[in-house]
Amino acid sequence: MGFWSQTKRILKTDLANDFYRALFSAQPDLDLEGVLAHVPARVTELMNEMLEAPFMVQEVEKALSMMGANKAPGPDGFMAGFFQTHWNVVGPSITNAVLNFLNGGQLPEGVNQTTIVLIPKIKNPQELKSFRPISLCNVIYKLCSKVLANRLRSILDEIISPEQSAFVPGRLITDNVLIAYECTHYLKRKKGKNGACAIKLDMAKTYDRVEWPYLQGIMLRLGFSEAFVATVMRCVTTVSFSVRVNGQLSNTFTPSRGIRQGDPISPYLFLLCSEGLSCLLKSTGPVHLSRGVRVGIHAPWISHLLFADDCIIFSEASRRGADRLQQGLDTYSKGSGQMVNKEKSSIFFSSNCQQEDKVEVRTIMQIDTEALAEKYLGLPLFELLVGKLCR
Repeated sequence: MGFWSQTKRILKTDLANDFYRALFSAQPDLDLEGVLAHVPARVTELMNEMLEAPFMVQEVEKALSMMGANKAPGPDGFMAGFFQTHWNVVGPSITNAVLNFLNGGQLPEGVNQTTIVLIPKIKNPQELKSFRPISLCNVIYKLCSKVLANRLRSILDEIISPEQSAFVPGRLITDNVLIAYECTHYLKRKKGKNGACAIKLDMAKTYDRVEWPYLQGIMLRLGFSEAFVATVMRCVTTVSFSVRVNGQLSNTFTPSRGIRQGDPISPYLFLLCSEGLSCLLKSTGPVHLSRGVRVGIHAPWISHLLFADDCIIFSEASRRGADRLQQGLDTYSKGSGQMVNKEKSSIFFSSNCQQEDKVEVRTIMQIDTEALAEKYLGLPLFELLVGKLCR
């Protein structure tokens, strides 16, 4: 390899390393209590007893059987299929290591080392923000995480608000899609003096921006035991990263925030984090924003719908409503580290909205895209945005 070619590869690797080191660096001056004050305790003593029960060999074997045999390997180079095929040989030692960690011990050195690979989100990406960082974890670590995830998912339906439909067993994300369609159909035909709007919010780098103190705080506020929270946080905080670019690995660095896309427990941890936003909206909405919308006199009020990392909020279309909604989102951002991507967000106004109200709301929310103002392939843009959520 020529000198300049090698130098160019090193520079690209350093660039990726610096970008993700900054992305995974904690946000200063968090205000956790602004969000956590609205979160009620929902985890019962019986749930905690189940979560804290000694971990068993059968749980480790079940977790391994649930893994894809040919999924991309972690830094150690082994895929799940190797362990599944040779479990009679390596099973006892792997099981001992996993159970030792889950029952209060430490992870062996290097087990939580993770390689970040970059998956393009668009065609011909020119910037690092146009890539999705997927974390390749070692199978031994994924066994620890998967066992915890299997226990946690069994109680999610009882602790996650009904407004969230993604990743919760027994719920379908298409349920919220149908409700969103019904609400926007109502807004298109709304009459009267008071206008309303639906604001589709896109959160930027959601997994990568999860602040560890917030994750720990909301789990404790929901009622999870300190022992279970400590085990989960050891999975999250003991990670080290290196970025693979053009076949080359960057230098290893240690993050101070973020959960990994590729970690079995991450989707469930993110549900717990987004529960803070749901509780904040339900606590302050009826008093400071509005009750939302309802499609009929006997229908329930709908204030917001969550689709994993996307959210649709229904509110009055006025300066007061926009100001208070923006204040709520600022509170959530300061407490959790999450940030709204205004470029990918959009607003849909009801048919009876005055033009001056539309301008005020768009200006305050700093969202320029007005849904249904444009069409793509003959279909309303907002319907396409909502339709993406059911894929």
